[in-house]
Amino acid sequence: MLGSRALLRLASRQLTSSRPTVISTGSCVRVQSVTSATKAKRPSTRSTYSSSRSTRGRRQQQKQHEQSKKSQNFHQSDITSKPRPSRRHTKKIRYSEETAAFADRLNKLAKSNARNAAQQAQDELEDLIKRMDNGTAKPGLSLNTVLFTTVVNAWARRGRGKEAEQVLQMLESRFHDHGEKNCKPDTYLMNSCILAWSRCKSRGSAARAELLLERLIRDEYMKPDEYSFSTTVTAWARSGEKGSDKRAQDLLHRMEALGMEPNNFVLSSVLHALTKSGETVSAERAVQLLDMMDDPDNIAFNSTLHALSKSGEDDAAQTAEALLRRMEAMCAKGNKKMCPTIQSYTSVISAWAKSKEPGKAVTILHRLEQSDKIHPDTATYTAVIDAFIKSGVEGSVDKAEVVLKRMEALHQNGNTLVQPSIPTYQAVLNAYAACGEIGSALKAQNLLDRMEKLRDYGYAKCAPDDVCYRIVMRAWHESKEQGFGEKVKTLHGRMKKLGI
Repeated sequence: MLGSRALLRLASRQLTSSRPTVISTGSCVRVQSVTSATKAKRPSTRSTYSSSRSTRGRRQQQKQHEQSKKSQNFHQSDITSKPRPSRRHTKKIRYSEETAAFADRLNKLAKSNARNAAQQAQDELEDLIKRMDNGTAKPGLSLNTVLFTTVVNAWARRGRGKEAEQVLQMLESRFHDHGEKNCKPDTYLMNSCILAWSRCKSRGSAARAELLLERLIRDEYMKPDEYSFSTTVTAWARSGEKGSDKRAQDLLHRMEALGMEPNNFVLSSVLHALTKSGETVSAERAVQLLDMMDDPDNIAFNSTLHALSKSGEDDAAQTAEALLRRMEAMCAKGNKKMCPTIQSYTSVISAWAKSKEPGKAVTILHRLEQSDKIHPDTATYTAVIDAFIKSGVEGSVDKAEVVLKRMEALHQNGNTLVQPSIPTYQAVLNAYAACGEIGSALKAQNLLDRMEKLRDYGYAKCAPDDVCYRIVMRAWHESKEQGFGEKVKTLHGRMKKLGI
């Protein structure tokens, strides 16, 4: 009878020996040939071998086994692009070396930076299909779902939903009409098509994405996952179409009805859809979506704050301020992923602007100006200017221009975060033209003159456009002050001289 150590040595040699090995265990004799050893799956990492030598040999064999698998197998995870569709419902399938080599070449072509990379990848796939049909394809080559998914992903990266869905139809034709079992659509491929439509800018793209999601829901074999829903919700959020917020919330309810728990990305996408729809956002609903999130980070909070900044409800600004304080408190306790960003503060300022309370907006601005970590940028100052303009209080436009001058001074002193833009100037000019106060037309004229001087000093982004001139002309015309006609005529001449 062999001892335990001898048995271990024989079992270790069995994996590499070129001869059959006989193992005796008392009354039982087992013969294992090298063929059965080589067909075995990779060695278990839970081996009971105590010998460090046999362990090293086992690890080397495992490494060689994995390297050989890489040359023979390929999987959809090798061809994904960020953001990646879910791979929960995909299966690893063993293909020939020829098919794996073709898939690798197709994948590199699809991911290349060439302008027509997606079309080239599709042409390559269609050429293989033709060769398969007329029998001239290289032996070992075969069609499969992964090849079609590679091309779909290439179209998805370019936001070409129509072309991506055409490739899906090609795959379905091979499966149903030609009986090719390896060309069966799966959840991963459907998610890639949904992604393509979500990135497409044409009208009706969100509806097409939802149709594909509906197919997944009704299919007997394919099932949607969190990525399927989040990408479809994102499609509605990006569309900005009327009713997109309702469609996003309906999808959220549908997801819950199917027993799926919405993740943070789905909930953030719903919030984004609410803000992009143009409809009034309920502050209560925005916070409710935030509370549904599992361990939310500052990105989730920023989405909620942005939604509150678009709300316009009476308590939206107070709610936004409370959430900001909550973020600051958690950040102070060491939770770095909850630290507010400049977008957090800007959204709260915008919320106060909607509530017509510029004083609250200025308070936040002063806190930022004194901070050593976060500094206000162009959007922050513009939000404060908007708060003064919307307040409608006498003299508020003058205060808005004071903030504008502060922006000019910061930029001229080398602050690259702050630079007045034409929309910022136009907002103040429009406020002067609409306020109806005595002397407001002259103030608008002075601001236009200052913009021209800044342009002459080399600040090209401050150069007034034709809209700026027309606003000032409107301000003079509506003022009915003495000599307003001459002022308008002079501005016309300046515009003609500048060629605008």
